[in-house]
Amino acid sequence: MNEPIWKKNGKVVTKEEFREGVEPIDWSATTLPRASKTYQEDDPLISESIGCMPHQVSEFRESIREEGITGAKVLDSGQVAFTSKSARRSLMKMFKKHDADGGYGDG
Repeated sequence: MNEPIWKKNGKVVTKEEFREGVEPIDWSATTLPRASKTYQEDDPLISESIGCMPHQVSEFRESIREEGITGAKVLDSGQVAFTSKSARRSLMKMFKKHDADGGYGDG
């Protein structure tokens, strides 16, 4: 296996010389950003693609109730406000749609 070549200012140096004067990073002390976004009541995900036409709202609300899906609210405009990732997944499954985000982290 090839060993790495350590260069500093264009000159080949040892690993120790390369790291000289550099403080090691304490990764346990850092907070890394989280990729997943949680939908909440005050900041829901509004979806138009899974929604319906305004005249179909009452029927759509009834379908969601019959399926027992909680965390999805059909707005009067026909859009769906999701406050739960599992509701989003269940509703997409109900319509046989594919999640372009891949559903990473969905519970």
